[in-house]
Amino acid sequence: MITFACDRCQKKIDSKQELRFVVSVEVEAAMDFDEEDRPDHEYLNELQELLESLDTVDCAEISDKAYQKKSYDLCEQCCQEYLKNPLAIEHAAPMGCSNN
Repeated sequence: MITFACDRCQKKIDSKQELRFVVSVEVEAAMDFDEEDRPDHEYLNELQELLESLDTVDCAEISDKAYQKKSYDLCEQCCQEYLKNPLAIEHAAPMGCSNN
C-alpha cells in the first residue's frame, strides 16, 4: 500500500479514509517583447550565434531556470490554508493615519 504524507505539515494521509489534495505548480519564464522595442535587423544570424553558444552551456541549468513543475500532497487542513493565501503573502494590519 502506498502511504502519503502532507508536504506542508508532514501528517500521514490515509487516502482510504480522508481526502488527499494535490497542488501542482508550474513556473515558466515569460519573455514579453513589443515589436517597437526590437531593432530592425536580421534575427537569423543572432539565432544561429545563440544556438552555437548552447554547446558550451549546461542545458539542464537553462531548462531549470526557464521552466519548473512541482507537485505537492496536502491534507485537507493544509489545503484550506493554502487556498486562503496561495502566494504566502503576509498581510500586515492597516495602520491608522490621521487625515491631517
